[in-house]
Amino acid sequence: MELELTRQPAREVPADLLVVFSFKKEPPDVGGPVQEWIHELFETGEFEGSRYSTALLHRPPGLTAARLGLVGCGERQTFDRGELVRVSSAAVRAWKSKAVRRIALLPPEGWRDEQSVAAITQGALLGAYEPNRYKTDPEK
Repeated sequence: MELELTRQPAREVPADLLVVFSFKKEPPDVGGPVQEWIHELFETGEFEGSRYSTALLHRPPGLTAARLGLVGCGERQTFDRGELVRVSSAAVRAWKSKAVRRIALLPPEGWRDEQSVAAITQGALLGAYEPNRYKTDPEK
């Protein structure tokens, strides 16, 4: 796995999937035409930011990424760095089997300090881990 830290605007990140963290009933601000889709998800109740919930949009307008994924963080008041690890891990696990090779994780507002980025990285590594990757095939 290759890790890279970038400070590009979210709409310019070249990735197969841009994951945006969202608190319950708080639509994240990605900007651009895709913002309308995000607000529609929240208004219809299809996505409300409940912990570990996900939503996926293919070919999001105004973004370089091929897909935009939302992952729910739950209530802001009960959210901490441990939960940040678990949510980022859940996001990677949810989408790693969907032919996604390059995932960009956009930290939520207020969680973009050094320790939070380390927590997101730790979660991404845990989510990508495959415990049986190097096991030999029992039929061999």
